[in-house]
Amino acid sequence: MQKSLLWELEQKEKFKQALKEDGWDMRNPPITTFFRLAQEKAEMEKLQKEIQISRTPRPLDEWGEDYGDVLWWKFPIDEPPYCGTPLDAEWPDYHTHWTPIIIPVTTERYFQCHECLKYSTAYEWNEKTENTLGRSIIHIEAKWIGMEYICPKCGAEQDGDDINELENTP
Repeated sequence: MQKSLLWELEQKEKFKQALKEDGWDMRNPPITTFFRLAQEKAEMEKLQKEIQISRTPRPLDEWGEDYGDVLWWKFPIDEPPYCGTPLDAEWPDYHTHWTPIIIPVTTERYFQCHECLKYSTAYEWNEKTENTLGRSIIHIEAKWIGMEYICPKCGAEQDGDDINELENTP
């Protein structure tokens, strides 16, 4: 049995109304798993490209003062790179290519206490809270609303959603 166009239209309207009652705004739908995966893939590809670019030696004439200190190479590679710029007084003058200096980034997460304004690692917050409460907790990384955490520096209690987070070293 074939449904009428009017029936289909009614079903669509009922569906839209149900979504609206549940708080869904179809003009701005939530991010789906597929979209998130595509976004993560794009970010990973961008990161891989940045790594490849940073590992590719660039000729001397592409260097400019804005790059600052870099690693300078002589080919074939038979000695460690020179670190600096061609403007240095001790520039060896025989290096032909350079690569940027890659500065490592820590992935440790830090959380700030509202009372003492000091930062502590997630591990420090979790350990202090578990030791004070004498039980396992939902770790601070989840920033659980309604969960009280204990500042490892001053001992103040803080609600999980009120704690400021900072990635990398404060």
